[in-house]
Amino acid sequence: ETLLPGFLLVNTLGVFTYATLLAKQDSVLYLSFLAFGCFRAWNYSLITTYVQGVFGGESFGRVYGIGIGVFAIASAALQYPTMALAMDTGDFAPLDLAMVGVGVAMFGFPAFVYHRLASGKKLLSSSSAMNAV
Repeated sequence: ETLLPGFLLVNTLGVFTYATLLAKQDSVLYLSFLAFGCFRAWNYSLITTYVQGVFGGESFGRVYGIGIGVFAIASAALQYPTMALAMDTGDFAPLDLAMVGVGVAMFGFPAFVYHRLASGKKLLSSSSAMNAV
């Protein structure tokens, strides 16, 4: 529950980072660099905390390793073609816009977490009501 504001902040920083890369002014690009630093550090911290909280210490290494591994493979597989396209055209804007789109889609995760928490609270309150009877 306390992670939700963190996930919203991190996702907002991610979208901000890639959206501001579309600007060509140095001062805006400096802000983008700072936002990316916070985004990256806080993103990994929140993911680690979430996985540890949901799956516990026994399964943490496997779940975190598989999750990071899958995204590392996907990132590696997409890195060359996307960079080649950007270098061939000389325009990074389509790539930046795609990353903004991915960032916006990532707001689905906090929504999923919120939904799970809300469902769990309803389940707990209905089961305590049943026990009271």
